[in-house]
Amino acid sequence: MKFTIFVTEDCNLRCTYCYEGNDKKKENMSYETADKTINFICNKELESDSDYTTIVLHGGEPFINFDLIKYIHKELVDRVNDKEILFDITTNGTIINDEVIEFIAKNVKNISISIDGTKNIHDTNRIYANGVGTYEKVIENGKRLIEKGIYVRARMTYNSNTVKYLYESVYDIAKQGFKNIAPISDFMDKNWDDSHIKILNEQISKIMDIKKNYPDIDISILDKQFINKKKGDCFGGINSYAIDVRGDVYPCTVCVGEQDILLGNIYDGLDDKKIKSLIKIYTSKNEECDGCTRFDYCMSTRCKLINKKVTGRFYTPVPIYCGLERVYVETTKKLCSL
Repeated sequence: MKFTIFVTEDCNLRCTYCYEGNDKKKENMSYETADKTINFICNKELESDSDYTTIVLHGGEPFINFDLIKYIHKELVDRVNDKEILFDITTNGTIINDEVIEFIAKNVKNISISIDGTKNIHDTNRIYANGVGTYEKVIENGKRLIEKGIYVRARMTYNSNTVKYLYESVYDIAKQGFKNIAPISDFMDKNWDDSHIKILNEQISKIMDIKKNYPDIDISILDKQFINKKKGDCFGGINSYAIDVRGDVYPCTVCVGEQDILLGNIYDGLDDKKIKSLIKIYTSKNEECDGCTRFDYCMSTRCKLINKKVTGRFYTPVPIYCGLERVYVETTKKLCSL
């Protein structure tokens, strides 16, 4: 099972593409809500026959509420002692100190740091509240984590404005010593069109050359298993839950704050009727996608909640995902010919 816990809504950055908006709240999860969340997780685990539990600590910037992170970790490790707990953290990488590094090294399996590419690109989008860029601090802290032997994933968001720099960005991150690079398209960007998809295809072809110089680096968009993995139906609200700072429960991080997708809360329980209606949505096919050769592999046929968030309809595919799948077909052909 997978549980994402939003330990805070506060963030020390003002990223230009942040899906939470510029008027975000600054509330931290309380210890009372954390205790209720831990109870919720433990009760759900009693119903599960899985061998392990994944806990993703999220924000805002989660390390703003570091004391609560340590508390949640200790309580869950003490109480869920019949299966392995895998802790993941997604961070902007700017407030990592010696204590945080020690905690991560001992207790966290994966840490994702947001790095958008070169200094120029990163500092255009990922800025402090005063407008100053964060690239140098993020790279510095990322290297400190890597030096400690910590598995660091560089999560690189690109959009229609920055896709033309994708090769340059991946190459820059690789040169900095990061071994796992995950370029992620900004699906909320409404400016994607076929011209950008053509550029993306060209950029990925160039990125293949990076593997020749850095063969030990994992780049997600060049991973044939990632590209050709069948997605299946969504399990949000079944085996996956996202709990916000107030204890409201959602199927996943994408729809946190969306009241029409709210499943309930950790105080009063979940709405079984809402969950059943979501399962029906998950298992219904996108009629617009019938006949597509990438039907079983595409995010839009799996993630109806992203479809709804972007297009307003559960069964209307997100345009960028259609474009990505076309690129993936070409990428697979090129990888197989190497």
